[in-house]
Amino acid sequence: MSAQISLDNRRSRLQRDYYSAGVDGNEPSGAPSFMRPEILEKKSAQSELHSVALERHYSVPEIAELWAMSEKSVRRLFAGESGVLEWGTHETARRRGYVNLRIPESVLIRVHQRRQRAG
Repeated sequence: MSAQISLDNRRSRLQRDYYSAGVDGNEPSGAPSFMRPEILEKKSAQSELHSVALERHYSVPEIAELWAMSEKSVRRLFAGESGVLEWGTHETARRRGYVNLRIPESVLIRVHQRRQRAG
């Protein structure tokens, strides 16, 4: 019972973080600074200084839960996407590969918007 409650709490927290980022088309005041228009105008000259390292990074299971997809589908969707952190060992003739992915929030938003336009 407590595992289900903690999963529900985690899911609601993930959804809150996801939607507060403005992914659903609304840009609330709590949106990250790189998405708010007034901040974008101020920092247009300093756009090179924005670092992806400071953004929230999502794991494959987190995105799979948010988007109600399988982890395998999420991995395929973000494979080869620029900006995605990838580390681990790749598959060889004798060993299975283990590759970890961390997807920055800006990449998550970019892929989501691209998929919305395509659909």
